[in-house]
Amino acid sequence: MLKQYLIVPVSALIITVISIAIIFLISNLFGYSKKEKEEFTFVTVFSNNIFVGAPICYALFGPQGLILAILYDFGMQLILWTVGIWILKDSSQNSESNFFANIFSPPIIGLLLGLTVVFSGISLPGAISNITESIGGITVPLAMIFIGLQLAKSTISEVMGNKKIYLLSVLRLLVFPGIVYFSLSLFPIQALLRGVMTILAAMPVFASSSVIMEKYGHKSDFASAAIFATIVFMGFTLPIFIWLTV
Repeated sequence: MLKQYLIVPVSALIITVISIAIIFLISNLFGYSKKEKEEFTFVTVFSNNIFVGAPICYALFGPQGLILAILYDFGMQLILWTVGIWILKDSSQNSESNFFANIFSPPIIGLLLGLTVVFSGISLPGAISNITESIGGITVPLAMIFIGLQLAKSTISEVMGNKKIYLLSVLRLLVFPGIVYFSLSLFPIQALLRGVMTILAAMPVFASSSVIMEKYGHKSDFASAAIFATIVFMGFTLPIFIWLTV
């Protein structure tokens, strides 16, 4: 079972790195500027595994699906907070020390602590356990509120008038999960693992991408529009992959 658990974050690492390479190639083919390439790559590659993906995996695959979704997100987050931030930063801001410092960012530390508790069997004190369970119980409602706030940042005209949004949506919601599904079908892995990873590959744009882009000197308009579009379009594309995997 431990081997199966290790497959998921490692696969997420590989999938994310390959996705970055694919998007860089596509950006070059379309002649995007350096800044456009950085923004398009960051927004397209990283998906909303926790706020949207985890509840869906729990609904489709049960508690085991939720654990696998968290493990998959851990692998993606490692790339997001290292390579992803490196892509967004100016070359003058990038250094070896900054690169490795991002590995120990609060999100990564939090994920490591949580996974340690889960897989070590450590029993938390009653008070702490009750608090974490209460916080866990409001995660999905808070996620829905957060997504609603993200959607409110964009207008239909912003989405419909940007051709890059359509390309991004096709890549994020159809091409990536299609590649993941058919690639994993070539290997002798459990149907559950293949299903969870395919569903997560079909998720919309990472919910905090607009905030992160603003932090590193990029405009958040494109990311906000991409979040809006991919959440809406997911309603049409996700059933395809649910049909294939469940």
